[in-house]
Amino acid sequence: MATNPPISSPNITVFEVQKTQTPVIAAPVLNSFITGPAKEIVKVFNTDGSINSNAKQGSYSQLPLTISQLGFPSPRGNISEVTVETDTIRVFNNFSGNTTELPINPGSAFYRSWNYATRATVRTASSVSYAIVGLTAVFSIDNPLRLNTAPDIAVTFTGTNPLTHAQIADQLNAAFGKTLATVVTLTGDTYSRVEIGSSIYGALSSVTVRSGGSANTLLGLAVTNEDRVEGSGFRGQEDNLGNDTLTPWIEWFRGAYYSAGTATTFPAGKQYGLTDEDGTFTNGQAATLAFDGSGLALKVGDQFYADGILVNNGEVSKVETSRIKIGTINTGLSTYDANGKLVTIVRDPTTIKLLNDPVPFAPRYAWFKAQYLPSTSLATAATLTGTNAGLAATSAAIASTTAFTVPVSLGGLNLKVTVVKDGVTLPEFTYTFSGGPFADANAVVAAIGSGIPNVVVTNSSGKLVLSTVLTGAGQEIILAATSTANSSLNFSTVTDTTDVGSDVTFAATKPVLTTSGNVFGLTLAAADTLSIGISTDSGATFPTTKTHTSAGATYANIAALVAALQADSGFVGTDLVIGNVGDELTITTVTLAGSTTVLRVESSSTAIGSGKIRYTSLQTAQGTDGLNGLAFKWKLNGRTKVYQTTFTSNSLIDAIAAINEAVSTTVAYPDTSTLTKLMFISTLKGAASSVEVISDSSTLQAVRALGFVSTNNIAYGTGRPLPDAYLDSSGNLILSGEILRNPVTGIPFDPAISTLYVQYRGLRKDVSPMAKNPGLLELSDMDTLETVLGPITAENPLALAMYFAMLNAPNVLIKGLGVDEISAIYPEGTPDAYQRAIDFSSAYEVYAIAPLSQEEAVHRLFATHVIDFANPVNENTQRERRVYINPKFPTRAMDTLIGSGLAANTPVATTNQINLDVNTSAALLAAGINPAIAIPYASQVFLKVTTSTGIKNYSVAQVNGVAITLNTTFTSTQNTDSFYEIVPLTTLLVNVAWSLNIRGAQLLIPGSTLPDTQKIAETVNQYAQTFKHKRISYIFADEVTASLDGLTQELKAYYAAAAYCGINSYQRPQQPLSNFPIVGFNGTFRTKGFFKDKQLNLIAGGGVMILVNDKAGLPIYARHQLTTDVSSIETQEDSILRAVDTVALLTRARVRQFLGNRNITPDLYSDLATLLDAIKSFLINDVGCLADFKVLSLAPSATRKDGVVLEIGLTVLYPVNQISVYLYF
Repeated sequence: MATNPPISSPNITVFEVQKTQTPVIAAPVLNSFITGPAKEIVKVFNTDGSINSNAKQGSYSQLPLTISQLGFPSPRGNISEVTVETDTIRVFNNFSGNTTELPINPGSAFYRSWNYATRATVRTASSVSYAIVGLTAVFSIDNPLRLNTAPDIAVTFTGTNPLTHAQIADQLNAAFGKTLATVVTLTGDTYSRVEIGSSIYGALSSVTVRSGGSANTLLGLAVTNEDRVEGSGFRGQEDNLGNDTLTPWIEWFRGAYYSAGTATTFPAGKQYGLTDEDGTFTNGQAATLAFDGSGLALKVGDQFYADGILVNNGEVSKVETSRIKIGTINTGLSTYDANGKLVTIVRDPTTIKLLNDPVPFAPRYAWFKAQYLPSTSLATAATLTGTNAGLAATSAAIASTTAFTVPVSLGGLNLKVTVVKDGVTLPEFTYTFSGGPFADANAVVAAIGSGIPNVVVTNSSGKLVLSTVLTGAGQEIILAATSTANSSLNFSTVTDTTDVGSDVTFAATKPVLTTSGNVFGLTLAAADTLSIGISTDSGATFPTTKTHTSAGATYANIAALVAALQADSGFVGTDLVIGNVGDELTITTVTLAGSTTVLRVESSSTAIGSGKIRYTSLQTAQGTDGLNGLAFKWKLNGRTKVYQTTFTSNSLIDAIAAINEAVSTTVAYPDTSTLTKLMFISTLKGAASSVEVISDSSTLQAVRALGFVSTNNIAYGTGRPLPDAYLDSSGNLILSGEILRNPVTGIPFDPAISTLYVQYRGLRKDVSPMAKNPGLLELSDMDTLETVLGPITAENPLALAMYFAMLNAPNVLIKGLGVDEISAIYPEGTPDAYQRAIDFSSAYEVYAIAPLSQEEAVHRLFATHVIDFANPVNENTQRERRVYINPKFPTRAMDTLIGSGLAANTPVATTNQINLDVNTSAALLAAGINPAIAIPYASQVFLKVTTSTGIKNYSVAQVNGVAITLNTTFTSTQNTDSFYEIVPLTTLLVNVAWSLNIRGAQLLIPGSTLPDTQKIAETVNQYAQTFKHKRISYIFADEVTASLDGLTQELKAYYAAAAYCGINSYQRPQQPLSNFPIVGFNGTFRTKGFFKDKQLNLIAGGGVMILVNDKAGLPIYARHQLTTDVSSIETQEDSILRAVDTVALLTRARVRQFLGNRNITPDLYSDLATLLDAIKSFLINDVGCLADFKVLSLAPSATRKDGVVLEIGLTVLYPVNQISVYLYF
């Protein structure tokens, strides 16, 4: 048997073989880079109409509220790095399940209510009873047509005579079918009456008593003629146009009384009148109302709410003194700005129904909302100030115990002083004396001067007084007993010397009777008397009377009169004190004080009046109480709520704090003139603003003490209000008080709490070069894109652009960067911001760039960047980059450059003057413009200058050598597109860049408003040539369309540029892009179909990549993949550029491994050759982007000993741009 082969034990065998290794090659990625504005967008409503909880701001409780932009809702927590666009801020209020917007700029606000509709009221004569059984009275209730008797109700009274008031009322109510008749007993009447009132309030309210009723005479109604009372209220005013029940006019009807159908004055008495909401009966018409500036001061655009309904869903369209019209906004003819706000308003007329219509306009409640309000207003807030002043606040003050001995030697001695300032203890301060001895106290005061902080030093009869600068109970001063100067200045050396200030206080005061207008000499006849009654029960009784009887005298001055009264011991006794203030006599009590003490000039006094002592008969003065323990009540701004507090001290400051605590905002202050009175200022401004102090049995003492008596207990604001919501000058969102109101009456709800939601859009700096932690965004899937940058909408350019790039580069990393600044001039990003984006991106590997801006200044920056960055001169930083730009669709021909420079200056203290550093006169002459004369506007010569706020264009009026005069005033037909600055140039400009140009003509067919497509094509061609470089691609279409959220939207074509960046990253570099569809778009504007084919060819001739599509809804594509350099096929074709750049990027990346760590040896050349062979194989066989790759030279550098030169010959792949078909037959 044969043996099996041997089996070795496990082992390791190593073979060393010399063999060239083929490097593994990976294709470089042509990274997309999108840069433009990224927006933080917070919407109040989700797409399904539900409220977005991320927009919740907080609660609102009827008090004024200030919300800073840093306090806005911030779902990402990045609000500190968001520049909020103020014109996008919107605020919504959710109350009782309803969400309403509070408009901003312009805003709106409750203006004023007019709830003065009344009901017609008729009363019987006052009588003990009525013998009317079997007699009849006929009534018509709320009948708008007096002559229509169909609704009349005849009542024949039954029962047994005489009938009581209650029996009559019961029978009337039974006949009316409702309770309209009641029994009333009125002040001054011996007997009761039966009151018959309308069932409704307003102009439709009426009570008619027909004449001829057999019970009329005994009832005292319609005894001779028919009686009719109509209530007051708003109603339609007959326009006497057409036989209809409609009218465009609304009037305020004051109510009326008719006798036999003729309007006349209400009969005096208690029988005929109007009853208001409070049940107050008025024997006469309601108050007048003017709608114009003499009354309500309504404005066109205000809204009128009747019984809670916005009248005709419209606005006031015309205002006259006695009537108004309502119109509705015509949305088709009105114009709006980009944010949907009205710019010009056209209103369509509307009508309302007269009282004779089956459904008349006759509301019970009415209120007006002011609209289109600016954030500034001349309105005033209701301000109510008490008439009584408290005792002035005092400072904390300490003094020497006695006058100190002088002269006094104090050199080297000190005072150690501690001050408590507004409740905060300050560090002890040591003042050390120098010099001396001091001759007297004044010398000591002068020596100290202001040397002790927060302390005033004075002399009081030889004593040194140290007082705090501030007054009030929060102030304290402490002089340490260890002060070495204490003994010499007679301060205690045993204990600290201290004192505390006091607030303004309202202690109990005595009544003071003061004359008004005494004239001396003043003569009293013999037996003239002055009698003063004294009450200790708040004026209920005056049990004590003190009388002075004159002996007859003439008093030359007030001192003589005071002396005479003081000398009358029977008059003064132990009760009265006589004094004066100037020429006015004062009489007060000796000890009695408080509100229970009242002095009165008795009517029996004969020494008073003209020519005598100028008191008036029964003139009174009442003492006041201290505030401590007193109750106080007040109301604000028409609220139903009554606020109240109980004072816990006599301090005015404490009282103010208690009032403000009760309201939860500041409404109480010290008065501005004396700081000793209580002053209310409403939180509202305008006619709706009010402050009312409530006086009742529980608050009377406090009301009297503070001086809010019946003639000074209510105040109203004036003018049109500030908006409910507006932005202040700092951009804070301000909400007024009392926004939440009863929709029927307009009265503020109280209490009431709503939820606020804030909507805004802002520039995200957290994804820009200026972020706290800057970096490029690198995203590859839609979910992450939505999370990091969403929402993906046209409002958010960077997110949407990266979305289109991703659509065209699935699962490929797309790089992005936000810009950190936008402005009104550059809403897509300022040139400076894009420059910062360029600088920041320079450290990253990016290739195809799409700036999301149509501004030429921005495009020039990127053009310079991609050209310079690819320049071999930039050795270590050289990288291949290219940019896709989308300039604006031209409306004018290119400007003609006359001259430019870098050092323009404005003369000091001049207007519209600037001096250039180049004389442009010759160039102007060559362009056909004579600089020796004034340059007309029609010449369209303008100066473009760079200022600190951006590039500005000024119309040129005169050129005198280098001196340029500008024009900023235009007629109505000039500067209609606001191209030229209208603000005069007064800013000092030093060495700024400038260019003088002739503005290009409008690209319109002469004599029409139609576009001149030939001229447009020529302009695009010429403009593209100003870029002329293979690394710059000009994407051309006025706009493109795409379906977003189910809607086709028109978009700037730079979104297609972003898509091409994605294609660069995803497709093989040799992929031609002519006729290659772009994913995500379904239409273009003003390319194919707008231009003729020859014109499109002309546009393409400038090096323009024209976007077209064959049919609406189909994908769009590039007509030809051109760069702006069409000097050769190799420079014009996008795919050739990408293929060659791929070779450059790959070769640089792979060859870099040899830099610095290898010597120039045959082995290096061998390894390089091996690498180049691998690159060649990879590019031709794997990538397929080249036809051939030849190493032409691999040798030492001729210019540096440490250099190697590789020369590679590339054969590129050419796209098929033409196919010729020959048909032979």
